[in-house]
Amino acid sequence: MKLENIKLITIDIDGTLCNNQSGINEETIKAIEKVKDKGIIVVLCTGRWFYYSYLIHEKVKASNYLITSNGSELYDFNKNDYLFNSKINRNSIAFIWDYCLKNNINCYLNGNPYRYINKYCPIGTECKMINDIEEVNNIDIYQIIVESYNLDVMTELEQLITNNNLIIGNKSVSYSERKLNSFYSFDINNKGISKGKTLKYLLNTLQLKEENVLCFGDGENDISLFDGNYVKVAMGNAHPLLKEKADFITLSNEENGISYFIDKYF
Repeated sequence: MKLENIKLITIDIDGTLCNNQSGINEETIKAIEKVKDKGIIVVLCTGRWFYYSYLIHEKVKASNYLITSNGSELYDFNKNDYLFNSKINRNSIAFIWDYCLKNNINCYLNGNPYRYINKYCPIGTECKMINDIEEVNNIDIYQIIVESYNLDVMTELEQLITNNNLIIGNKSVSYSERKLNSFYSFDINNKGISKGKTLKYLLNTLQLKEENVLCFGDGENDISLFDGNYVKVAMGNAHPLLKEKADFITLSNEENGISYFIDKYF
């Protein structure tokens, strides 16, 4: 792999850029500054919603593009507008919202800048509680997140969603463990949406080739990136499937794997 050809780097947030306490090491921020000084574009590419990702984007001084909500949003800060987005239709939003209310499921509707919630607002998440789905009739929703301790209702919702032109991603680890009193969650996006698809849209806009891109990732929602002809760097804590597809495996997110790799190869 020719790292001298790299013109753009994508970085996932959770489990990659951030440590397990959601912190970002100063060495990682300096490493990002180093590659930016070389003229390389740095793009955060995450499953998180826009506002949360924007705060991280500002903290690490990333470049002018941001991919959020598992690829449903591609924002250009030069234009202060979307280059691409994929809104969930009203009927799907209403159906999921009503199902969650009836079955005591936490439901998060991720828009820009807020996320709209049916049950409670976690501190510091820029969310708004709503009592009626009509309150967001004029709000664009790009991703929905659902959470529950009840595996049966979550499994039923999953089956209903996959028949409704939607896809499910970022399923919680508890699905593989199947333990009692586990907290189950997953993300919902429009069918066909992925980080990889939206990155290709950005590359076409910037007139870059796949071999000009390096991707850092750790989770299953990064697989669409690792299927591309990019330089693929898996974190030491990455999902086994990513490690199988990776060109490099760096240290874990707890060991500043991004700064380690950049300092070593750039």
